[in-house]
Amino acid sequence: MLIFILLLLTSKLVPMIYDSISQIRTSVLIYKGDGGSPYTFHWVATPGMVIFFATFLSGFIQRTPLGDMLQVLRKTVFSLRPTFVTIISIIATAKVMGYSGMTTTIADHTVAATGVMYPAIAAFIGSVGGFITGSATSTCILLGKLQMDAAVAIGASENTQVWIAAANATGACAGKIIAPQSIAIGVAAIGVAGRGSESQLLALAMKIYLPFILLLGCLVYMGRIWL
Repeated sequence: MLIFILLLLTSKLVPMIYDSISQIRTSVLIYKGDGGSPYTFHWVATPGMVIFFATFLSGFIQRTPLGDMLQVLRKTVFSLRPTFVTIISIIATAKVMGYSGMTTTIADHTVAATGVMYPAIAAFIGSVGGFITGSATSTCILLGKLQMDAAVAIGASENTQVWIAAANATGACAGKIIAPQSIAIGVAAIGVAGRGSESQLLALAMKIYLPFILLLGCLVYMGRIWL
């Protein structure tokens, strides 16, 4: 409840507070070439930091010793080391691909091969990203610009560009269903890992994934016409 209240109070719904804390930021110019722009770190006006502060505040309200909270924080950070490396690597890869023109080149070639039919495979491309990364968030970071570049290349309207970007996110969620990480976590959670359950679960997931991604492709393509 406390986290929810703090999120509301520090959001744009309360300009007086939001405008003040949004000034606590640092801008760093990482890339100085064409298309480069400063990357801004918001130290307070971001949901993650609000949740972080709310956690400690809740602990103090419940009279939890500071040492215990710091110990939990240390264990949490230690356990999330692989996640930190993964997220940083994916963001760095996405930035390099964007600045080097790789995403634009890939988008141009994809559009050249599919033409105006591109929206029909936008969700599938997102699902491939979800399958590889095992994360919808990582897929949006990695392939979001590619999808937007492709939408621009086919002359899509602004509404259609947003539609295709949404298809990428939705497709990523579908791809996560069949991602090896998701399958492994699923069988491990019920204690049947290593008994051939992985292939059985994947086969079951594919029965859901295939019709869903086909239906989604048709919906996205028809949406381009409606928009």
